[in-house]
This record gives sequence, structure tokens and C-alpha cells, in this order.
Amino acid sequence: MTLRAAGAPVRVDAGALHALGLYSGQPTSVVAAPSPPCRWHAAAGRNAERRSEG
Repeated sequence: MTLRAAGAPVRVDAGALHALGLYSGQPTSVVAAPSPPCRWHAAAGRNAERRSEG
């Protein structure tokens, strides 16, 4: 599969994209699911700070 990144074509194995849940012909600008709650982001930030301290 050929994608365009910053105007330059990029060749990517379709199987590699499929493993990530990306398919040829799939729209890229459509939200497929709602965003996680804001508290998840806050909790992830706290966990990252704890890991970097110790």
C-alpha cells in the first residue's frame, strides 16, 4: 500500500497496517469510538510522574 506523508509516497506492507487495525479504503478522518474519560488522562499523567520519580 502506498501512503502519502508530507507529499512523499511511503510504501507500507498492508499486512502490517492490518495488524494495527488499519485497512485500505478506511476513512482517516472519522472518529470510530468516543474518547476515553478525562480522568483516564489525568490518571495516566500521575502514573507517569510516579514512575519517573522512583
